[in-house]
Amino acid sequence: MQPEYSSPDWRSRRGLIFVGALALMVGLVWVFISTASLATCLPGLPAGQLCALQAPGANTPIRGVADGLVRSGQSPDEQVFPTLVRVWLPSLVHQLTPSATPTPTRTSTATPTPTPTRTPTTEAASCVITWPPSNATVTTTGNCVITISGAVRGATPGSYLDFSVYTNAWYRQDPTVRPPVPSGSWQARPIYLAGQGVYNRHSIRANLHDSSGAVVASCQVSGIVRSNGCSTP
Repeated sequence: MQPEYSSPDWRSRRGLIFVGALALMVGLVWVFISTASLATCLPGLPAGQLCALQAPGANTPIRGVADGLVRSGQSPDEQVFPTLVRVWLPSLVHQLTPSATPTPTRTSTATPTPTPTRTPTTEAASCVITWPPSNATVTTTGNCVITISGAVRGATPGSYLDFSVYTNAWYRQDPTVRPPVPSGSWQARPIYLAGQGVYNRHSIRANLHDSSGAVVASCQVSGIVRSNGCSTP
């Protein structure tokens, strides 16, 4: 037989076990409550003012030991509750309180493209005969002579115009005209329309030369018919 176990009393031991288990359950409930929700009242607020904060997903504020201790002003355990109030609660409130985080302003780092400087360009040289127009019928004066007119653009200093008339071949005419620079109108005389018979259908051409003598533009009209008889000297 085993000796009877007489100290401590069995009832006392059972009571201690019960108290310890109860304390453990209370501690577990405390931890669960502390990590699942926020207290409805925070230290430092005026008496009776509720924080109205809830943990994410929670539908009701905390009820229980922590709520009662804070509301009533009772002194909680010096080792556990003050630590929760000083460390855990402010941290959790800070995490759950909406904060207006300013949207960062985007600063462009791209180098602005410089506006290209426009360099004045020289206008392309051109000429036109405005009188007579193509297929016109004209009356000559004197020895089959007419005056023609036209315009130039893009002429440079030293430019000049010379003229030719076509009947059965190209015939160089007498006048040489210096047109306005860079643009403007001109006239030329005498221009001979001396074709007879089937050759009384003239073409007139003007060539614009630069100061070096190179042709930089040319213009022409065709089908010019003389309406009167004439003879050249």
